[in-house]
Amino acid sequence: MKSASPSTILPMSSQTTNGSTAVLSSRTQLISIPDVGTRCPFYRYPIAGCQFPDLPDDILIARPPTLQRSAELPFWQWKLWGTDEYLFESALCFDCHSKTTDPQTGEPLRFMLKMVLRREHGSRRMPGIMAKRLEHEAKFYATHLPKYQGNSVPIYYGLWTAETSWGGSVMCAIMEHAGKPYRLKEKYDTRKNRDAIAELVLNFHRQNLLHRQLCDPYIRWHLLWDARKGCPRIVDFTHAAGNFACRRSLPLCRYASAPTDEIFCSELVVVGLYLGFFGKKNVDDDEEVLEALEVLEKYEEKHWGRDGYNVEEGLAMQERWIKQRRLEKKVAAKAIMAGTTNS
Repeated sequence: MKSASPSTILPMSSQTTNGSTAVLSSRTQLISIPDVGTRCPFYRYPIAGCQFPDLPDDILIARPPTLQRSAELPFWQWKLWGTDEYLFESALCFDCHSKTTDPQTGEPLRFMLKMVLRREHGSRRMPGIMAKRLEHEAKFYATHLPKYQGNSVPIYYGLWTAETSWGGSVMCAIMEHAGKPYRLKEKYDTRKNRDAIAELVLNFHRQNLLHRQLCDPYIRWHLLWDARKGCPRIVDFTHAAGNFACRRSLPLCRYASAPTDEIFCSELVVVGLYLGFFGKKNVDDDEEVLEALEVLEKYEEKHWGRDGYNVEEGLAMQERWIKQRRLEKKVAAKAIMAGTTNS
């Protein structure tokens, strides 16, 4: 893309989330924000040990912001964010796009900005607390999510800061636009797509990642569907944890019963309930669940303590067993139907 950046600007300093001073990169990003009256230069906020991809060399043009997917907010209202008149435990979210079009698609590139204002109020006030969460999320993207970016999660372009007349000391995260909230009983809500969401969440747990905000009402904002790519995506890792040991005894999938105690992991249970994965059959009468638990128990008894063994190995074996059992039952049911038709 054609460069729209100004001449090189000398590095400036900005307060970090712990109150110290950081020297900002000379790399600037111009963002056109509605009703502000000028294109604002944002500087990349350095985080030790973290690297982020470069943004296209272009101006980003933002729409008016929302709060947790609300209606767009007027300038007079959102500029009060972080003041006593408008405290809100959610960042301002700006849908934005590049000024020029992508030569491959002929369309502008789309991005999402998560912004907090008035960091100068200090780390103990809501703006400072939210800035710390944004920094935690940035580190999480850099350390735990590189291989998922562009697929399961958006591409993350780092944190950026600006000193402004309209919002004080501003910090924003810039990331790829990752789709719209997944809505039950709406256009993209199909059995196949719900299964894809469950697999995505379960795979994070296999990789020892815990989101921590896939519960009501947050799950309705953090599970997205990207219609362009035809896949689910997860956003907002401000509370996420890595190196998490999931204690599940069953995978997240559809069941005739509701084995919530047996699944045991609260995040998987909540997602399963949200997706309608559990039936009304009594767990004690659900042969598949009882056999799956027995299969896992026997495997662990045999392999526990073996060099290199970890619990995910046994759980992976159990998942294969469940899929094979269901496939065999499906084949058997088709054979019975075929026999009935031919008789």
